[in-house]
Amino acid sequence: MRTLILFFLFLAIIFTSCQKDYKNDNQRLTVPLEKEWYFSNSDIEGGEQPGLNDNNWETVQVPHDWAIKGPFDENNDAQNIQFVNKGVKQTYTHKGRTGGLPHVGVGWYRKHIEIPDSLTGRNVFIEFDGAMSHARVFLNGEFIGEWPYGYAS
Repeated sequence: MRTLILFFLFLAIIFTSCQKDYKNDNQRLTVPLEKEWYFSNSDIEGGEQPGLNDNNWETVQVPHDWAIKGPFDENNDAQNIQFVNKGVKQTYTHKGRTGGLPHVGVGWYRKHIEIPDSLTGRNVFIEFDGAMSHARVFLNGEFIGEWPYGYAS
């Protein structure tokens, strides 16, 4: 009987020590930022500047694929290919690698984020998970990083 009581006391101590105290300043707080992004499917001069008027930009939720809106055209991804077969050169146009999506171009995404005063003096991280094809990131007009490959955080 004494062993059983000690076992339950041990479990109670383990259970209470594992409880999270969400008021503790050392806890990580994760805030998803997928809603209320502003998007422009064009290269905007000064698109990184905080004071830029983005009122007329499209409001989107990420993940967002700007190419999916089109316009679809089989020539968007056309490749002229030449090969030699028994000394004879042949050329043909290969199409359809991207389904005719307009996969080349520049698009801007902007997000307005308010950092509460309660986070003053704390580390704040923003993680992008899945930005495609040479994403460049600016914060308050300052370039902070880039990733030239696709779909990597």
